[in-house]
Amino acid sequence: MSTYSSGWSNSLGAAFDGDTRVATGKPFDVPTDSTYVIGVQYIASDHGAIAQVRIDGHDVGAPVDTYRAEPLDNYLLNANTPLGHQILGEIALTAGKHDVEVAVVGKNPAARGKVVMVDCVTVNPKPAAVE
Repeated sequence: MSTYSSGWSNSLGAAFDGDTRVATGKPFDVPTDSTYVIGVQYIASDHGAIAQVRIDGHDVGAPVDTYRAEPLDNYLLNANTPLGHQILGEIALTAGKHDVEVAVVGKNPAARGKVVMVDCVTVNPKPAAVE
């Protein structure tokens, strides 16, 4: 029996609890110089912080408030509701290694903490324009 709520990308995610400006990140590679579309899927809870995705230290899109009046599942985390995949914006990247970071940038006044739960950050080549 699965304990995951529906809508998760791959039945796993990451979570961290921190003060403003605390972040977690991971390196990734892109194969070619191109414009890439950056997306994210956060997970909701009553401890949800306001989060910002950064690529190579540059903000991509607007911060997202991950607070919802839904108790934080401290044991499994995966029982909380995904907020849906959100396209944040586009960024030009050169071929090779880059860094993605998810940072706490604020707190909803109703939130009981500053927890960011993220299912995935996506980096996909921008589709070619249709003529």
